[in-house]
Formats: sequence, structure tokens, C-alpha cells
Amino acid sequence: MKVRAAVDFTELANQTNSGALDQGAKVDRMRKMLDVLSDSSEALLSCSSLDDMLRRVLDLAFGHLPVERGFIMLWDASKNDLVVKSVKRKKKADTESSDTAFSRTIVNDAYNKRVAILTIDAQNDPRFMTLSVRTLGVRSAMAAPLLNGEHVEGVIYVDTPLLVKAFDEFDLDLLSALANHVAVAIERARLQESVVQQTLARNRLERYHSPAVVERIVGGMASGGDELTADERDVTVLFADMVGFTERCETMAPRAVAAMLNRYLSEMAEVILRHEGTLDKFIGDCVMAVFGAPIADENHARRAVAAALDMREALTRLNAPLAESARMQFRVGIHSGKVIAGDLGSVRRSDFTVVGSTVNLAARIESSVAQPGQIVVSDVTRDAVADQYDAKLVGEFTPKGIARTVRCYEITGRSVARSVATAPPRAS
Repeated sequence: MKVRAAVDFTELANQTNSGALDQGAKVDRMRKMLDVLSDSSEALLSCSSLDDMLRRVLDLAFGHLPVERGFIMLWDASKNDLVVKSVKRKKKADTESSDTAFSRTIVNDAYNKRVAILTIDAQNDPRFMTLSVRTLGVRSAMAAPLLNGEHVEGVIYVDTPLLVKAFDEFDLDLLSALANHVAVAIERARLQESVVQQTLARNRLERYHSPAVVERIVGGMASGGDELTADERDVTVLFADMVGFTERCETMAPRAVAAMLNRYLSEMAEVILRHEGTLDKFIGDCVMAVFGAPIADENHARRAVAAALDMREALTRLNAPLAESARMQFRVGIHSGKVIAGDLGSVRRSDFTVVGSTVNLAARIESSVAQPGQIVVSDVTRDAVADQYDAKLVGEFTPKGIARTVRCYEITGRSVARSVATAPPRAS
């Protein structure tokens, strides 16, 4: 039996240049070594999936070694065991099941001891005279661990029941070289999967959040944080609803309605994202936005009010080229308080949103208190922005479904004393 640390390329070169070989044998071995390394490298780069790579590696093993059976097993943490991922047999009629058609003793030795193993006659090798070896008729066998740094990803195993001394030390090093490429392929597949997952997550986040917020969320995920866990947050919720939309739709063609709505909502969404708000949802012609979630922000109230004022200015620009009868108006309701924020929904589908009485009150202020063209805030929000925005009292209201009386204020503009458009930039 031969045991060698994997992957021993120095030994591979020594075997190739062994003085015991004539010049022709040296050339043949050098050619075989280069062919295996070149082909396995090409497979690593060209295969579209890990499964394809594993099949190609076994094809290479069969092409360069006198192999009858080959298996690649990867460690499955959920099963706490090695699981067969790819199988190849020279005899197509061989119907043995993939999980029992190899020597578990040899495979486990290679995995646990992190060494490449060669046995030239397993039937008479005292370390491998097990029932599986005798039943399978294994004569010559090799196994090499798939080493990825300090971690063993699995094992590649080949054998033949036909010949004693079918493999030599040079073959063992070739198998180890293949094992090294499989380990690299596994790491590459994991990196690709991670990139795909991050891309999908980023695309999804960009539907709701500004680029700056997306960067912080993705950065938190990469560092092990979980920014999207549903939890309690202090936020400001904004509702902006187009006035008279239903009546206007009755006299317009469906395409014209869609075009008008998309133009309006797109402009409003851009303003919200520019102020680092989160687009919670579109409800017909109504926009719901949240400031202070999923990333906590102590200036959430100021950002929300600044966004509302800029939305009104954007709407003025949209209306400028339109006839008086075609111009749009909206009303805005804003309230600050605690919510539950996070991915909420069913097992099959969930979306980032916020829920709680704060959301309900903001919606009631918009629908029941605010008049066309007004930006109305609760007393809580007004207190948070009083040093930067001028406001006048609208009155006290007890909105439907709300237990307390709420004092509401109309935002009339930025404070003359402190004309600050937005909250201070976030420290990097």
C-alpha cells in the first residue's frame, strides 16, 4: 500500500524524471502529466456546473488510467456523511448501486487522514480486507481527498477488479492532481452561487431602496449581519395620494391612464429614493414610503418631510407643460413612530414592509386630514422637524380606528432661519 500527502506535484515530477525509466517512458509520462493537467484545467474553466465538472474529471481518469469504476463523493453536512455525486463505470451492464460499489474503508481513510491512498492488491492488503473489498472483487484501488485549504470537500475514488498492480505511484499523483482541480471547482461553484445570490438580492433591494441604502444592506449581509430581520424600528411613514385619479380615469383611454400613472409614480419614486427612503408599495395611485428602515436613521423624519417638499416641486414640473384641466395634485400624510419592519408575508412569497399603528395613522392623516396640495404631519413628526421646517396648525383630529386625538400640522416650507434641504449626510 502507498500513502502520500495530496497533492504531491514534486513527487509527480520525480516519478516523471525517474532514472529507472528509459527516455521514451519519460517522454510518455511527461506528456500524460501535461495532458491531465491541461485537460482538467480546461474542464474547470469550461464546465457550466459542478456536476459537469465532476463528470469530466471522471472521464479524464478513465482516459488516462486503467480504471474500471470511478466515484466522486462530497461531504454532506446535513447527513454527516460522504455522498456520491458522480459515478462512472467501464462496463455499462454493471448495475451495482452507487453508494455501495466502492470500498468505504479506503474512502474513509483518504478523507479522515487527508492523504492519497494506493493499494496494489486490496484482497491481500491487511488494512483493507473488508467485506466490501471481497464482495466487489477490488484488486487495485486509489483514493485522493479533495483538499480546499484546511477543509476536505470529499474524495475521488477509482478501482479495478481485474488487475493486481494496475496502478503505480505516478498514477496516484495524477489522481491527486485531478482531486486538486475538483476542490478548486467546488470553491469556484460556491463563489458563483454566492455572486448569483448577491446579484438577485441586490436587484430585489434596488426595487425598494436607494443605491446608498442598498450598499449598506449588502455590506451588512456580507459581514454576517441580517439587516432584513423583522424587528421594531423608529421610522417615519409617508403616504402620497393623487387627488381625483378615479374620476379622471373615467374619461381617459387605458393606455393614457397607464402612461400618466407611470410618469407620476416614477418621478415620485426617484425623489423618495434620493432622500434614502424605502418604497414600501404602490397602492393604485398612492405611494407608501418609509424612512428609517431597513437601515436605522435618526434623521428619518427630516428626510421624509424633505422628500415630500421635493415631491411637490417635482409634481409642479410635471404639470408645467399640461393644460390646467390635466394637471395633477396630491395630498401627503406623514407620521413618525415605532413599527415592525422586515420581510413579511407567506412562506412562498414575502416582501419588505412595515406594519403597526404608525402606518395606520399616517394613512389616516393622508386620507382624512390632508387637502389637495397639502403636506400634513402629525404632532410627533412636527416636533422632530420644528427646527428646520415651518408648519401651521391644521387642527386636532381623532382619525377612524385611532384611539387618541392627534394634532396635525401643514408643512409650509423650509425654515427661514435654517434653510437646510435635507438631513446631514450620513457619516461614511
